[in-house]
Amino acid sequence: MFMLKIRCLLFVIAYNASGFWFGLTGWMIGWLPYSKRYPYIVLWNSSAVWLARVLVGIQVQLEGRENIPSGPCVVMAKHQSQFETFYLQTLLQPLC
Repeated sequence: MFMLKIRCLLFVIAYNASGFWFGLTGWMIGWLPYSKRYPYIVLWNSSAVWLARVLVGIQVQLEGRENIPSGPCVVMAKHQSQFETFYLQTLLQPLC
């Protein structure tokens, strides 16, 4: 239990540090076209998902991926946490 608390603390520190970094640098590249900024900002979402997997041990089980169309579509997620917001951003691109 103690190690889980340490890992969660490390996650919170790394998550907030990466949020600060990507927020600052994302603002600095605001002059670039959207197509150039988008992959960089999605990198923050990918890093949050990676940190959650490595530090906290969150595992994702995705069912029905074969039902996601290759073209534009509307995805509705039952918000149970902030996590699916990050995960969907890495799974479905571009997302708006």
